[in-house]
Amino acid sequence: MSTRIGIYTKVTVEKGCKALLISKGARATVTQIQELGADYSHQVKVTLRFSDGKERVLYAQHPNRLANNLVALRGVMPSHRVDVRVVRASRGR
Repeated sequence: MSTRIGIYTKVTVEKGCKALLISKGARATVTQIQELGADYSHQVKVTLRFSDGKERVLYAQHPNRLANNLVALRGVMPSHRVDVRVVRASRGR
């Protein structure tokens, strides 16, 4: 079962990027999602707010990619890649 990434979704970084100063294991909240349309190859602009208060703008290749379990987000340079996964709420039993 996959969970689509939406606004206020909590994510954890599975693969960080040293150039973007994002480390593996960091937690963030999605604060904004904006589809850029056909002029930008249907990319999606995703804004993440990390626990230290910093916001980073990253891009997904297509809106359908946000439904995958592991989502690859890229910075302005294609070589700056961050993989994120949705944090599932625990059902304290």
